[in-house]
Amino acid sequence: MEFGLSTEDITADGYGVLDQILAGVDVTAKFTPLGVAQTALDAKLALQGAAAAQGASLHAKGETLLITGADVHVALYNVAARTAAQNFGMTKLRAGEVEAVATRGFDGDNNPLPLAYLGTEPPAAP
Repeated sequence: MEFGLSTEDITADGYGVLDQILAGVDVTAKFTPLGVAQTALDAKLALQGAAAAQGASLHAKGETLLITGADVHVALYNVAARTAAQNFGMTKLRAGEVEAVATRGFDGDNNPLPLAYLGTEPPAAP
């Protein structure tokens, strides 16, 4: 998992940079799927069919990605696969590394929903 933060400078002539504002926050996960059919992976990438329109929203096809381990729980919300590799050869797994990105959602009052959860208890629905 990788958490990204971007800022934007606030400048003024003669003074330079006065301040910075938060321009964006993103969360990505990179993993190699095991036991997943290539057709299922292709469907998540939405490379063909009705969901493959140019400029289509990643948020519209997002799902919750749950990762659990011994006493650790991670959830990425509204996750959509952004990139995926396919390997060819006798000694490599067919499905290569997948990069998935969490996209921002909003509740009924236009308040932002969380991108991710990290904790020792299972996450509640956002």
